[in-house]
Amino acid sequence: MSNLLKKAAAAGERQDWVAVGQYLQALPWDCDSPFARAGDWRQGIVPTIAERSRALDLALQVLQAGDFQLRWDVAKVFAKFGDAAIAPLLEFVEDEDAELELRWYAVRILAGFDDPRVVLALVELAIATEDEELAITAARTLSEFGDSAVSALAELLAAPDDRMRLLAAQALAWIRRPATISPLLSAADDSLPIIRATAVEALCSFHDPRVPPVAISALQDLDPRVRREAISGLSFVADPEEWDLVARLQPLLYDLDHTVCHQAAIALGRIGNDAAVAELARLLRSQRTPCELRIVVVQSLSWAQTARALEIFAAELAAPVGPAEQESPTEKTVVEEIVIALGRWRAPESSARAAEVLVAFARQLSASATLPSASLQKALAVALGNTYLEQATAPLCELAVCDEKSVRLHALSSLQKLPAGCKSLQDLQDRAPTSERAREIESTLADVKTETRHTFAVQGCS
Repeated sequence: MSNLLKKAAAAGERQDWVAVGQYLQALPWDCDSPFARAGDWRQGIVPTIAERSRALDLALQVLQAGDFQLRWDVAKVFAKFGDAAIAPLLEFVEDEDAELELRWYAVRILAGFDDPRVVLALVELAIATEDEELAITAARTLSEFGDSAVSALAELLAAPDDRMRLLAAQALAWIRRPATISPLLSAADDSLPIIRATAVEALCSFHDPRVPPVAISALQDLDPRVRREAISGLSFVADPEEWDLVARLQPLLYDLDHTVCHQAAIALGRIGNDAAVAELARLLRSQRTPCELRIVVVQSLSWAQTARALEIFAAELAAPVGPAEQESPTEKTVVEEIVIALGRWRAPESSARAAEVLVAFARQLSASATLPSASLQKALAVALGNTYLEQATAPLCELAVCDEKSVRLHALSSLQKLPAGCKSLQDLQDRAPTSERAREIESTLADVKTETRHTFAVQGCS
């Protein structure tokens, strides 16, 4: 017997499971390469069946008696024993009186054995166990087997038990291989909404001609979860022109479920053609559209980054600033979201136009008799700085002398990004109406420099 195995056996008699695990991990043979390669085994000597059996027994004892870390470590050893490890591990899995953590570890170890016995046992476990975490672990382990588990899971989709069908659908969704498309197509018509949603979401990860018709049909599903998954998936798997997606998604912008409305707006922004942008613009302008949805529309239009979307933003900012932007809102306003979007505009052919819109809006705010909220002013200061254009200098200088220190902080920080920013900062201090305001500007500027040095220091350490 190997010296390492003798030491492991002796440690086992003392119940020193830490030592047993260490000795077992040091054994230089495994099921794929039984010959010795180094250390204790002499080259050319094959471990006997008795030696393998003894080592497997010790590994099982560690798995039973060890703590979480010991089990984690010894789990790596079972690959050494090949198919001989399957039967005793299945006994742990099927033992309802066994410790839950032990059964969990047995399931995870069995993930390394692509064997019909394992597939059937894990399907039965996923169905029978009352522990949700163990059921999910069994289903996910099944997903790791790939095509070999698909046929067994497909049969479960016809089971009368809802929970059984759901677990099968979830396992097929985790596998995500072409072989799962056919059973998932059948699951898309299941009586249980969560199964339909799971199937549609998984199907939309495949570019297969069978998928778009199913997803389009799911747009009319009575359950909002199914409609959301169909909306999200269609913008990826279907050609917008071929399947007339804009016309199909447009009614869902006005769905009774607000999360469906949001998902439809996001999908249209992802499509981004003129028809999609027109529908989003119509929703943005409607006085009946809730503020939360209008913000989602703005975000969707900003993702499109088209000239038409930019002009829609320009028209919105040209309108008088409403009371919601003049007060101090607890949530972000639509105008503020538009300003943020324009500050992040990166489309080369229209970035200059985005900067012009921001500068014009800043001048409009400056001429307004009502002071906008500090939140909007800060967003505008950041956006103007992101244009890197000299035209943004004047409006930033006005924001830099604002009474609100947080606004000044953002404005002064943005001024440093502009070509004439440094000179403008000095002019601000020189032209300050009072020595007190000059000191305030100098103090805020010092805060900006401190924050900049801190940022660079953090980035340098990361």
